[in-house]
Amino acid sequence: MPAADPIPGFDPPGMNPELKARLKELYGNTRDRQVTNTALSLDATRDQPDQQVEAVVADAYRLLAHLVEASPARSEHACASGCSWCCRQLVRVSAVEAIALAEALREAYPSDWLLVIRERLATQAAAIAKTANPLEYHAANISCAFLGAEGECAVYEWRPLVCRGYHSLSREACQERYVDITAPTPPIDAYSHLAAIAVMHGVSLAVGAAGRGHQLYELHAAVLRALDTVGAPGRWARGEDLFRGLAAKTPVAPVTINVGDPSSSA
Repeated sequence: MPAADPIPGFDPPGMNPELKARLKELYGNTRDRQVTNTALSLDATRDQPDQQVEAVVADAYRLLAHLVEASPARSEHACASGCSWCCRQLVRVSAVEAIALAEALREAYPSDWLLVIRERLATQAAAIAKTANPLEYHAANISCAFLGAEGECAVYEWRPLVCRGYHSLSREACQERYVDITAPTPPIDAYSHLAAIAVMHGVSLAVGAAGRGHQLYELHAAVLRALDTVGAPGRWARGEDLFRGLAAKTPVAPVTINVGDPSSSA
């Protein structure tokens, strides 16, 4: 089920043609592989609807983890626990990711802690809803509700695909960008980043073909909705639109990207 254009509008300035071609090939191959994987996961669990979300998400996370580990720039990743400059960006997730994260929270936290988490999600979702674009979001300095006191990700094992694929090649550049939005975009591992977007796109295409919602949603609002929905995994598997009314976006790959030194990024 390949799309006509592997990465619509993908034309980063200054990227050499060979690197661009290799990234486009990565994107197309990864997307198509994930389409097949997701379709197989849905088919294998068709008689176990409550298990479909977990199966789809676990498979997507496995493929992306393999690709990130295989990235030519893997040794240059500058991200580490406590380095959280990128945890103040707008994050979008698919329905299955939001539901899987909500279910993981239910299993990991007692009811009183879930109330605290829900309050954080509601507060951040309301603040984000008031921002009109990424620049306003940045100016509002809205941190992720799952960011711990020491700058660690409290849901690292269940973090979204886009977070799993975002790896900076310069911690200093990330800090500078966080302090000054006009500073240059930090160099990131383009291979891992596009792999994450491709996996997300593949999941979207496959669940859409299966008659399920394929849109992306803002992280906090989506997880909040999933937490407030009893039996979310099974209801999603049976085709119910659990995210009706939330702002949705069709998955689109980014059109600009700073890859740093092309010789080390792909």
